[in-house]
Amino acid sequence: MTRSTKWSDAAKDEAHYDDAYKIARVLHVDDETAARIAAKAVAKLPIARRQQDRRFRYDTADSARTRSYADDSLLLTKLALTESEFYERDNEAGGGLSQARLFQVRVVKHLINAVLDRNSFYAAVAVGRIIHDYKTPEVMRLYDYIAPRRSTRKETSHFRRAKAVLMKELLDRFGAALKVEFDGEGGKRFVRDPRPDSDPIFEALGLFAPRRSAHLSSFYFELPRRMEYERRGEEIWNDEMNRLHALIDPACFRELTTKLGLEAPSYRLTVPKFNEPSAHDLRPEGEPLTKSGQAVETDKPTAS
Repeated sequence: MTRSTKWSDAAKDEAHYDDAYKIARVLHVDDETAARIAAKAVAKLPIARRQQDRRFRYDTADSARTRSYADDSLLLTKLALTESEFYERDNEAGGGLSQARLFQVRVVKHLINAVLDRNSFYAAVAVGRIIHDYKTPEVMRLYDYIAPRRSTRKETSHFRRAKAVLMKELLDRFGAALKVEFDGEGGKRFVRDPRPDSDPIFEALGLFAPRRSAHLSSFYFELPRRMEYERRGEEIWNDEMNRLHALIDPACFRELTTKLGLEAPSYRLTVPKFNEPSAHDLRPEGEPLTKSGQAVETDKPTAS
């Protein structure tokens, strides 16, 4: 290895560390914890890269069509979010989860980490139905715009089931810190914070969003769907990273909602209200659900 190559690798590691540190810092109040998380994430990046390369070789054409393949920046994001989990739980077990702002950022982080392990359909549900208060038909329009062919196979029941799955996972994670209520339309939702602090939420979403490509330009949003099919099929939107970015990144999501004539995300932000639990209410993962957790079911098939 030449000296210039060593310098190049060192610069990449430093840049990766800085990115991971920024992600960890919005989830923890102290620099030392954020630094530990960043260092562990960077150390595990080569392993994660090799694992993905092996998976890519064994994927069939059919599975590769809907599976997302991450570049280094997204692999690093997922590693940082995963490494953060241990320190979050340790902090919460000691009664450290006392700030509504920190709690809400961790809720958003848990949701985004879950959808990054799935696909853009779950991202549409998480961002549109839980982090924001867009109705099911509105979220269906969002998903139809970025994935026109896939959306034809999705019905309202699929969106409701996905929401129920994500809500249950949040209750598994945060237990009594979350409360569930009926939404008045036959479904369930988390009790909401009437005055959420939007700045840390949008900052966190910007850090968690895939960053392989730059913010999607207006070209993507102005291109008629007719041209997508006639010229290149789904080539414009065939990359799950682009779909995930458009849904998670606040600037692109705002542009997407504007394009579809929906109310701005800043007016629809509805993060869950923090219900301060005792230390024993924050269960380790895998223990039985609380009563509130058992209450989450698939929404009834009524209009949202």
